[in-house]
Amino acid sequence: MKDIKTQIDSLNLAYYEFDNENEVFKFNYETEYELAKKELIKITYTLSKNNIEFDFLPNKYIVLNKHFTLLQKIFLNIIFKINKNYKINLAYF
Repeated sequence: MKDIKTQIDSLNLAYYEFDNENEVFKFNYETEYELAKKELIKITYTLSKNNIEFDFLPNKYIVLNKHFTLLQKIFLNIIFKINKNYKINLAYF
């Protein structure tokens, strides 16, 4: 995992922020999603190249080493729409 951290740093992300504690790429909602699409492709390409499992949540977060069912994604989407700043421990899902 140490190698992937250096590769994440080398991506020079402007629209996504990596949360090391939860292993989540968080989208910066102050920017438009259309501007962040190229960055999203860079992130997913790097993760796929290193065989790291990830899942893309409806709130535009990218979670590493975890896959969610459709029901879990719907529930998380509802929570994120209620409050974008809500802290969710993704380990429970």
